[in-house]
Amino acid sequence: MSHMCTNPWTTIFVWGNGDVTHCCYSNIGPLGNIHKQSLDQILKGKKLNTVRTNIAKGKYVQAGCEHFCRPFRWNQYYSSDTGKTVIPEGLGRISQVNINNPEPFPTIIGLAMDWRCNFKCTHCQAPRNTDGLNDDVINKLWPYVEKAKVVRFVDGEFSVNKKTLNNIKRVSTSNPSSTVFMNTNGHIGVDQYFDSVRNLDSFHLKFSLEGLGEDFEKIRIGGNWNKFKNNLLRANEIFNEQCAKGKDWKLYLNCCVMVSNFEKLPEIVQFAVTHNIRLVLNPVNGMRHLDENFSMYKHLTIPEEVFSITSGRIHSILNNTTYCFSTELKQHLDYISKVNNGKKLAMPMPLLKYLNKRFKGQTADRVMYILYKWQINKFSCILYLYRKAVKRINSRMRYFYQRIKYANKPVRNNKTT
Repeated sequence: MSHMCTNPWTTIFVWGNGDVTHCCYSNIGPLGNIHKQSLDQILKGKKLNTVRTNIAKGKYVQAGCEHFCRPFRWNQYYSSDTGKTVIPEGLGRISQVNINNPEPFPTIIGLAMDWRCNFKCTHCQAPRNTDGLNDDVINKLWPYVEKAKVVRFVDGEFSVNKKTLNNIKRVSTSNPSSTVFMNTNGHIGVDQYFDSVRNLDSFHLKFSLEGLGEDFEKIRIGGNWNKFKNNLLRANEIFNEQCAKGKDWKLYLNCCVMVSNFEKLPEIVQFAVTHNIRLVLNPVNGMRHLDENFSMYKHLTIPEEVFSITSGRIHSILNNTTYCFSTELKQHLDYISKVNNGKKLAMPMPLLKYLNKRFKGQTADRVMYILYKWQINKFSCILYLYRKAVKRINSRMRYFYQRIKYANKPVRNNKTT
């Protein structure tokens, strides 16, 4: 049986404006809004049911899945390979579920806190200083948090966010057995927020890096390699101590693979192996990265000879060690190989640079992604544009309805005699 994404049956994200989605990437739009409906109503709603029906039939495009999503690609690359139909650890949190009799509540829940961050990384697309959910909404959703198997607080840098740390501590008292899964840039030591996480039975933490030494600092703007390394090694000690107590504490390194760091991956792998820390390799995301995103642009495809040499060096390291994450890392590398050889946008570089300059930021991302979709799957592109148009029309209709409603509202006379 081919791999099937289980997010529509297991997962919800509640974003700062109250929108509820089952995925970070789906283009089907919000399933509902927590300020207008209860979460139960959203989970039983028509929109989520449509997504579930399409996913169950393997109709990923109709379900709103995007081509760069890892489960989407994994199914495309490995669906005929019965030995690799399960996404390896680190590349996705896909739960086993009986889609005909799913849990009545989400088993994986993500809540937006706020997007403050102490870095400004070159490849990051996240908003900054965006408000998250207020305390009333979080309290309203907390019964679901208490039942969840995995809890994520989606924000910028959680270690500098007091609100996030307080809610992690709250999880440790109300549902200590759930897995709290977070990402960090590693510039606040675990000792400084250990009080918020100490009582968790399961804590999974990813330290993000794209290079060592100066390479790290060029991408992680505001970062210091020595501070990162010292905090990482101290975290490794703490996590090993917690594991010795029988807890499920897992530490990861997470690396976005780009053109500029690809040939240096063996050094990053050797660093992870030396310290026996799990290393996750992900292709960089974002169409605006005209010089880095080999997974989406044909002109950035890594030459076969370069890929073969670099891959060979990595396999040589892994084959001569007892590294804890060797099998999974080899699967990550095989996945990246398939991404590198997959379908991509083929356009002249001058035109791409013009579009990137003309539209800028996330708008440029969307424009170039539409061009990508048109070349890869025209039906997918047309459906994508249709959904965007419907969303825009509905938004304008709501705006005009509110204007008319306001215009027809009787004016109160507040004058006193």
